[in-house]
Amino acid sequence: MQTSHQFQSSTRFIAKLFGERNHDYLSIDSDTTLSISKTQIDKFEKKAQISQWKFELDQIYSEDNTFDQLYENEIDCNDFLNQFSAQSTYRNIIFVCENSDTITSEPFLSFIRNCISECVSSLSSSLIPLLSFVEVSKTHQIDKIANKSISSSKVLCYEDDIVISDASQVPISTLTQLDDLMKIAAKSLRIEQSSVSSSEIITLRLCDKETNYCYSKINFVLYRAYELSV
Repeated sequence: MQTSHQFQSSTRFIAKLFGERNHDYLSIDSDTTLSISKTQIDKFEKKAQISQWKFELDQIYSEDNTFDQLYENEIDCNDFLNQFSAQSTYRNIIFVCENSDTITSEPFLSFIRNCISECVSSLSSSLIPLLSFVEVSKTHQIDKIANKSISSSKVLCYEDDIVISDASQVPISTLTQLDDLMKIAAKSLRIEQSSVSSSEIITLRLCDKETNYCYSKINFVLYRAYELSV
């Protein structure tokens, strides 16, 4: 894996708000700053519990933007998954969702499938796509492809990247392989959703078969922000 400083000049963080649900707890503070604030009143102790998150992003797509628009702007128009220059490129696409959502359901799955289809359809014989899929919280990490907890894994957040150590990386050469892996992931272990915020992260790396150099990488992050703390 390449060190993070090699990717800074071409990294983009993008957020996509999902659904037609009530987004009153979200606020777009500027063109590139998204805040989440949730308040819950404890009726027994008469206290307010408040949780807040803030994202600094390159682009925010609202719930009114379609996934086709997201794909066209961030993947198709700039040939993101077909760039093999000396300067590697990253994307971090964050789906801001509720706790009932999962990245293996629609419309997320079709969007990710389109991205991977773009990757494998014109693949050079010297390159290989590697896929990993994990679910993470503050205290737990689950490898969704291997269907097991990762007790020693670390979630590393750099200025320009998100890295989960010890996650399985599976070579992908056909969409049938992808579909099979997503079926496994959909039935695998899940983190208890009652009181802890968590994320599902699918990572697609386009690497050189011999050197393991990463030409392109994209993190698809489904972020479920609903933890409440006093």
